[in-house]
Amino acid sequence: MKCKKTWFYYFCISFSIIGFLYILVSIISSLGTAQEYPYLPKGLLIVGIFVGWILIQFLAKLAARLHIAEKFPRGKTISMLLEGVVVVLILTAAVAVRLWVIHNFPITPTSDYKTYYEIADLLNRGTIQKEGKGYCDYIAMFPHVYGYCTILRIAFSIWGTKTSVGLMMNLVFSIATVFIIYRIGRKCGGRIAGLVSIFLCAFWPSQVLYDSILSAEPTFTFLVFFCAYLFLCITMSDNEKQGNTGLCIAGYLFLGIMIALAAAVRPMAMILLIAIALCIIPQRNELPAKPINDIPLLQRFLRFGWIRFVLILIPYMIVSNVISTSIELSIDRDLASGSTSFGYNMLVGLNTESDGGWNEEDKDLLYNTMEETGSASQAHKACRDLAIKRLTGNPVGIFNLFIHKYELLWGNDDYGSTWNIAFSDEQGNLTQWRSDFLYSMRDYNNIVYAVTVFFAIMGLIFMYKGKGNYNYIFVLLYLGTVAMHLMVESQNRYHYYVLQVFMLIAGYGIQSLFNDAQKGNIEKKEESENQQQREKEKELQIQTYQKAEEEMVKIREEALANVFDMKNALENGNVVMTVSAAYKQEKTEENMDGK
Repeated sequence: MKCKKTWFYYFCISFSIIGFLYILVSIISSLGTAQEYPYLPKGLLIVGIFVGWILIQFLAKLAARLHIAEKFPRGKTISMLLEGVVVVLILTAAVAVRLWVIHNFPITPTSDYKTYYEIADLLNRGTIQKEGKGYCDYIAMFPHVYGYCTILRIAFSIWGTKTSVGLMMNLVFSIATVFIIYRIGRKCGGRIAGLVSIFLCAFWPSQVLYDSILSAEPTFTFLVFFCAYLFLCITMSDNEKQGNTGLCIAGYLFLGIMIALAAAVRPMAMILLIAIALCIIPQRNELPAKPINDIPLLQRFLRFGWIRFVLILIPYMIVSNVISTSIELSIDRDLASGSTSFGYNMLVGLNTESDGGWNEEDKDLLYNTMEETGSASQAHKACRDLAIKRLTGNPVGIFNLFIHKYELLWGNDDYGSTWNIAFSDEQGNLTQWRSDFLYSMRDYNNIVYAVTVFFAIMGLIFMYKGKGNYNYIFVLLYLGTVAMHLMVESQNRYHYYVLQVFMLIAGYGIQSLFNDAQKGNIEKKEESENQQQREKEKELQIQTYQKAEEEMVKIREEALANVFDMKNALENGNVVMTVSAAYKQEKTEENMDGK
């Protein structure tokens, strides 16, 4: 199924371009603040963008001149082998870098990360209800905590309850995400897009540094992009045309299950589900050019995008309900209902005094109501009602808060450094070397972030101008995250899983710039070759014309040479003229009449 461009496609791309530009402006305005040389990072950013642009143009022209595409065509064994070697080397280096970070920046789980560790330990020992009553109430209010803790519990049950086990599990998910991003980039853009995406994902500074912390982000990011890749594989394939309709249906059903599992780790997975709905429902697949009765019934049904989405939605709802029931049985508590579960996050997100971040006042309201009522739904409902009052009571202040929160969420990407600095300092592990390294990485993080956003803007422009591209689903994922975090609690680390969106679209932008530059060079070369060919053809035509003229002269001379010369023949006696008797008599009569 092709991605067809609709008015909503153009609207989302246009709105994202504006959003990306604002991110770039926010990064530049805050880059280098409180530094000894505040303008040095900005200069490095400008140089980075310029060098990147020039390098793309140079490599494109070099590849065109050396006929790289002809020597290493897509699908050729040698090309696939070389590309595979590059991918393996990048993945190996990504593992090595993350192991180095984990070893050199040891962080003992604290705050929310300690909660993950202790709940996973209680689940592993089967004592969550007996020893973790407070945690049972916490899970009832925030059920998604249970999802990551369950995955962590499985790792603990196999390798033991240690922080290092959780970090190694996160490392596996991080590397798996790197590979998935490569496959998505290659599928939606091409070879160069895939390699750019895998390189960015493998060595993205903030994400690499964040792997020293026992967090849910690596697991959730993998699940989200695995689901996205699965969706692309099913939707972009020709299974229906090849008669594999059953495989296509099974794929959509499995996709619904996987999105439900991702939502169990973080509710934000619903944004992907909505993005898929917006992407696929308006689409309609083309049927083979043959009589309608010769086409299988299931294949005819699958041409409608809304039917495909229903196939995803049904297992998603079933598995989500099963997971919720399982959690309630495990903790012996009723979970917050779907209509109220967002109440606390919305209350915090609309607090203008705390800039939409965590604050003691809102936390006390939630926990006090929970203690009074014993109901997670009632606690969230109280928060929701107050949040609505905040939303409607000060429209100008709320709009101002929205813009501020957008800058807070997207305006920098130094959470990997700042969280390591904060926890290391708190735990007495912040040596001078670690401090110098982490502080120096903050601006480097943001420079990489800004350069990537710049090329992502190029990618959006090419998406707008060119044919429909399934990177569109990641544009929707970004817009959904923006919309969600305008309303709920926001921190810059919450954009962790959306960084892959920037990587993919930047990879597509670089691929498009490369193709565009290479196309111009190839066109010039083809024009030169065509000009030479035209000159040769013209010269050949002239030679043919001259040859024809010579042949005509020769034929004319031969024709003239064969003409009978009567006068010469009479003079030489070769021809004798005689007259008949009637002619003589006629002449005689004429003479007599004359006399």
